[in-house]
Amino acid sequence: MKKTTTAALVLSALALAAAAWAGYENLQPAPADGLSLTHDLGDEHVLAGRADSVVTATVVSRSAPVDIDGIPWIDYTVRVADTLKGPLAKGAEAVIRQEADYGPDGTVVAYPADPFLAEGAAHIFATRYSERIGRHVFLDAVHGRVPLTPQAAATWTDAVARQRTD
Repeated sequence: MKKTTTAALVLSALALAAAAWAGYENLQPAPADGLSLTHDLGDEHVLAGRADSVVTATVVSRSAPVDIDGIPWIDYTVRVADTLKGPLAKGAEAVIRQEADYGPDGTVVAYPADPFLAEGAAHIFATRYSERIGRHVFLDAVHGRVPLTPQAAATWTDAVARQRTD
């Protein structure tokens, strides 16, 4: 009887471990709004193709962090200076949401590769509008927003002209 119980426990543990391993991939977060992260997000042509909007804009204001399911988010109001792609018109204001993190002391901190935006700073933003949250989100934290320089403007103008979604 003791061997049967031990064997049943071992088999149950193995079955549980196998089920957990098989379900591991389902624990990975899904990309926001259908964006596949298998694409090279360092390629501006791909980002431009996947973006709803590519604009040059200046940060007007920053909101206090909002906690959603244990993740702090910062909303920035930006004023569009030029539209390279999408429905955001020159002079329009839009809200762009940025994910943040909590530091060891509980304060809201930026990810190292995704620093907080400064009020008054001009950037090029490649965003996708999320109906679910009613905000624009960066397609990629590192490459979906870059400081506005003449070189960046030329690069993104070309990226929009020759955009692709592969």
